[in-house]
Amino acid sequence: MAFGEIIQVIGPSIDIKFGHDELPGLLNAVKVEYPDKGIDLSLEVAQQIGNNTVRCIALGSTDGLVRGMKVRDTGAPIKVPVGPQTLGRIFNVLGKPIDALALPIDYNKSLPIHRDAPSFEEQLAIPRSCRPGSRSLTCSRRSLRAARSVFSAVPGSGKQFWSWNLSAPSRPSTAACLFSPALVSAPGKGMSFTLS
Repeated sequence: MAFGEIIQVIGPSIDIKFGHDELPGLLNAVKVEYPDKGIDLSLEVAQQIGNNTVRCIALGSTDGLVRGMKVRDTGAPIKVPVGPQTLGRIFNVLGKPIDALALPIDYNKSLPIHRDAPSFEEQLAIPRSCRPGSRSLTCSRRSLRAARSVFSAVPGSGKQFWSWNLSAPSRPSTAACLFSPALVSAPGKGMSFTLS
């Protein structure tokens, strides 16, 4: 764990000088903690500008920061909680809950906010329906040129679009339509389309 010193504050951009061979890595989180002044600020290293100095982006208000304040390198990127415990909760970018729920969060199950995307094998590849409450019409057809083409429309919004998935050819002329109850019962909202 390395310590540095603030040498310049310009809005959310903060320059910090560290000792020789103590320079934090890019995307590392650094902390400015002065409880007596009410300062508990997280920064993220955005650039190494030379001469053992890094330029950081503040992830909060920089009010009260002055040159000469000590900064601590955490040695790791910003991490946020993941898993079923986060479903239905609202978090800020630092992984702290900002909703009114008093449920505990297990910070042992955390991942960095900057990480590689999961591999295809780790992703869920099963078809699922949309969450209830969306007013939409979705028509899906398979053709010789595209694996699937989808027409979606949202009543009352004037927005419709075709989406083509060109992954692999498939059987021609197979069509399926899904209607939401809100669309079927909406008065005066007629829609016509042709699948061929």
